Amino acid sequence: MSNVEMCKEALNGLVKETHHKNVLKYILNNGSITSFESFEKLKNTRLSASIYVLRYTYNLPIGMEMCTSENGKRYGRYYIEKGETNDNR
Repeated sequence: MSNVEMCKEALNGLVKETHHKNVLKYILNNGSITSFESFEKLKNTRLSASIYVLRYTYNLPIGMEMCTSENGKRYGRYYIEKGETNDNR
């Protein structure tokens, strides 16, 4: 099962509309998310907390890369890691 398929399966298992469910949906639909996008689009001011829940509660392969803006500020961009999972769910 690919990592994206595993994340879609986990999304289907989340019943309540929560910040971490909305973050996962956003990543699946847009490829990645930053804290600015999280606040602007989802009204979520605690993206790192949502990512923590996705990684450690649902065991999802969420990666992060550091980026630098045009004015030199650094920020993280979260995404679903490419590849396959060995998880037999």
